[in-house]
Amino acid sequence: MASGPTNERGGGIAFEENAAAFTVLVRRQPSPGSADAKADPRRQFWSGFEYRRSVSSVDADLPALFEQELRTNFDRAMTRQAFAFRRARAAETGDSSNLPPPASFAFRVGEFRYGSLEFTVGIVGLQALYKYFFSDPALVLAFLEACSPTAFTEALYPFGGLVPSDLNFAVTPAAGLAATLATMPGPGPAAHPVAAGTAGAAPQGWGAVLHKVQSIWWLLPTVLALVVFYIAISAVDAERGRQQARQAALDARAGQLDAALRDRVKELETLTLELAKQLVQAQAKEPCCPACCVPRACASPPVRAASRPPVVSCKS
Repeated sequence: MASGPTNERGGGIAFEENAAAFTVLVRRQPSPGSADAKADPRRQFWSGFEYRRSVSSVDADLPALFEQELRTNFDRAMTRQAFAFRRARAAETGDSSNLPPPASFAFRVGEFRYGSLEFTVGIVGLQALYKYFFSDPALVLAFLEACSPTAFTEALYPFGGLVPSDLNFAVTPAAGLAATLATMPGPGPAAHPVAAGTAGAAPQGWGAVLHKVQSIWWLLPTVLALVVFYIAISAVDAERGRQQARQAALDARAGQLDAALRDRVKELETLTLELAKQLVQAQAKEPCCPACCVPRACASPPVRAASRPPVVSCKS
């Protein structure tokens, strides 16, 4: 994909070059081997974007739908970003006047030029925007540079979503925008503590901070995953410690029971030996019959069996 815009245009309001405008250039990394790139750079740029609304036909012109989302939602997204940007800047200096953005300024998206996507945004009510940011020209320029990329994403996905990761943004104010802001009447930097804090500050400083925040936003899921992993590992280690303590208690109890059993066996062996000795001693004290060696009183002699006469066989 070409790095700069071509004459492929989407319909829209054509803004002439004037001071109350700025240009947003969105570049994408080239996709090698894509036959569609030369034929339709408009469709090629929007490839990879997920359209979140229902489409009645598979042949719908998705680039036109995305362009309509930008025209419809970019003003609302920039207004939200203006309130957040002003509140963050006021918090740095202790200012508590969190005023909502007035309805006297707006942002209007003009034509779309392709190769890379380039579109001009007209600022309706530039002086109101200037006063909303404490009549500080540097703060207005920093807001446009820092918040236009976020507003681009919010305009396409108002209810949450991610644009492709290969997008690079460049925001260029119109040639006379800074000069026009500098010549606008107003209370000046010294009349407001927040404006005084920004006097002489480089516009890219604030934008650089917000760009850095946006660039590391993807780390949040990783950090949360690491926290959950740490909690899970800690719980597993604690459970392992409890199991080991329980096993040690069971082993100690088993050892006690085994020692008690051995003591009982020894007691039984001792009692058995003692009983055997007593039986032997009792037998030794009583007289014994010589014929049967059965311990009893031998008052009468043993009875012997009568002998039979020999049997004579008669033979003739």
